[in-house]
Amino acid sequence: MSTDPQAPAPLGTGAAAAPPPRSTLETMREEWTARIKERESSDWLSPMLVKELRQGMRGKLFASAFQLVQAAMLFTVFISMTAGSQADPFFWVILAVPLVLIIPLNGFGSVYAELRTGTIELVFLTRLSALRIVAGKWVALMAQASIFACSVLPYAVLRYFLSSGTDIIAELLFLMYLVLGCGLFTAIGVALSPIESRWLRPILLIGAIIGLCMMLISFTSMLAYSAWGTGGGGSSYDNLGTSLLYIAIYYPASLLLALELSATQIAPIAENHATRKRLLGWTVLGVGTLAALFTTHVPPAASLMPAFILLGIIFLDALCEEQTCVPSVYVPFVRYGILGRLASWFLAPGWVSGLVYTTVTYVAAIALCIGAVVAHVALGGDWVKASALEELQSIDSITSISLLLTALYGSLIFPLALLKIAMPRLRMVFAGFIIIYLISPFFSLVLAAFQMLSDIQVVGAVLICFCPPTMLSVGLFESNIPVDLRPVCIVFSLVANGMFLAALAFRGYQAARDIRRAEEIAGQIIAGEGKPLEPLAPVAGRPVYKPESNPHPHPGINAPAADAAPASRTPPPHPSYNPAPAGADSGASAPSSSTPPA
Repeated sequence: MSTDPQAPAPLGTGAAAAPPPRSTLETMREEWTARIKERESSDWLSPMLVKELRQGMRGKLFASAFQLVQAAMLFTVFISMTAGSQADPFFWVILAVPLVLIIPLNGFGSVYAELRTGTIELVFLTRLSALRIVAGKWVALMAQASIFACSVLPYAVLRYFLSSGTDIIAELLFLMYLVLGCGLFTAIGVALSPIESRWLRPILLIGAIIGLCMMLISFTSMLAYSAWGTGGGGSSYDNLGTSLLYIAIYYPASLLLALELSATQIAPIAENHATRKRLLGWTVLGVGTLAALFTTHVPPAASLMPAFILLGIIFLDALCEEQTCVPSVYVPFVRYGILGRLASWFLAPGWVSGLVYTTVTYVAAIALCIGAVVAHVALGGDWVKASALEELQSIDSITSISLLLTALYGSLIFPLALLKIAMPRLRMVFAGFIIIYLISPFFSLVLAAFQMLSDIQVVGAVLICFCPPTMLSVGLFESNIPVDLRPVCIVFSLVANGMFLAALAFRGYQAARDIRRAEEIAGQIIAGEGKPLEPLAPVAGRPVYKPESNPHPHPGINAPAADAAPASRTPPPHPSYNPAPAGADSGASAPSSSTPPA
């Protein structure tokens, strides 16, 4: 029998054999399974989403609205049994009230409630970014909207069996449009929610409703050319694909822009949200132009109108940004060298780069729109007609369009130039824009007064050119400006825009120097990455820490010598304590101070 200890033990004797080694895949699977079992389902969601869902679902507003909607739906079902399809308007009005009114208004006060109660600082302690905070609020509100939409599906199916004229497919599509509209309205409400001004909030709410109606009108015009074939040409599948293409391009862009606008107002200055918004504008313009080129049965002006509205919002936001030269914001740009520094003049936060971005993008948008029109004419678009082409090439049409374009660009930079010259330290720049836009149309009365005097009619037209918002409001009605005065107005509008740009360049010179200094500091930050920190300069009155002579783990504290006796742990006596003298009677009481010992 072998006595070698290294020899394997025979089968059935000795210790049990070692288990076979597990693969790395099995180990990772067991670890992830253990993590999933340990964590709750709510831990996988955003903390802000969980908080808003719990507060929203337990709130009285949601519970009351949900119960009222269910009761109203039962009432409409009973009406459908007798009136048939005549009860359809009541069904959709009842559903539209919570989706289009209650939930968007709840989003209009979501972030404002956090700012008013002062709990926004506690939310930022969770290390959530501003975009994740507002996105969590929007998703929570849309979850409530989804509950409303899903709760009415049984009633929609029941109405299909009760009334013969009900088209279930059309009703489901209309329900989808309601939910999408609710998402857009709620995102706009969340975007306006951080504004704390009491007089500015209702004005912006009304303006948002008007702008949204304009976008819906332009989108409806696109659907009129695509889905219903108003422009002619194209099969039903092509028209449906065109409609879905427009929804896929502009709807997510609108949602993202609204959430970014809300996040910008509550984010710290070290967070850069300007780059994403401006890149979004370029993306929408490029993708929208490509879609306009491939959809020849839709006019480019109709297909690009939502893109122009989104770009206008981005332009105003870029021009109203405060110029804060934080070096950490410029680190990503400086890291890419000359190209990154060049991109910072378009994408970095601040009104200086916003002015450059607005000017370049505005010219590019006009060029792309003209190129799309030329391409449609060359390809023989379905909407192109001989009479429309001749009207487009006429002198009156060219002068009118040129005047509107110059006045529109002047309307963007005129309020900024006026505020930077008159009130350079104003922080609420956006409020100044709103006030100027509200006051400017009243100056059109000056043009009306000068038009009464035919001898000095040219003087009135020239004066209006130096107030572009007024010129824009007047130029929208071609009859207000005579044909022979339009070339003169175009020339003086270009001169006025040049004066505004010169004033902004003068005010932006100091800001450009601050930007250059921030880029230099950002370069130093990049050069110091991965290097050990240099020791701080000695401070007067504090000992200098030397690691080779002081082995104590805490700098600035002198460690005891190696041969010194250990210090006693007995605390020092109180100053009022006076022990008895030697030889005194132990039973005698010690003299006490007037102040009792602590």
